[in-house]
Amino acid sequence: FDAKAIQLEAHIQAELKVLGHPIQLNRLFTNLIDNALRYTPRGGTVEVWTQQDKDFLSIHIQDAGIGIAADDLAHIFERFWQVDLARSYQAGGFGLGLAIAQSIAQNHGGDIRVTSELDKGSCFTVRLPAYADETP
Repeated sequence: FDAKAIQLEAHIQAELKVLGHPIQLNRLFTNLIDNALRYTPRGGTVEVWTQQDKDFLSIHIQDAGIGIAADDLAHIFERFWQVDLARSYQAGGFGLGLAIAQSIAQNHGGDIRVTSELDKGSCFTVRLPAYADETP
């Protein structure tokens, strides 16, 4: 973030709990935040915020990057699929990060959703079952 002068704004609620594999969950969020950093231009902002309802925890990762065309959104979680091969290889990607992130979310009973607009950025939302600690 410092190298690209990108600001990270985090609005994380305290005491959020999910039941899962910490290394895999770390990988899921590292992939999404790395993509946000990779595709946000120098001086931009990446925002991370959380929401919790009764049954699910939502983690939103919003970038101010290049965005994804509406026609491409249906394919972004496919293994090895890339919007622009030249751009992706130049940025260091192979088209696996989002497929891995989606698989991890699904293995934890959740999912990933995305909204995007070209030249305005993308927002990836991970929904995971909230852990209900029933101990008194």
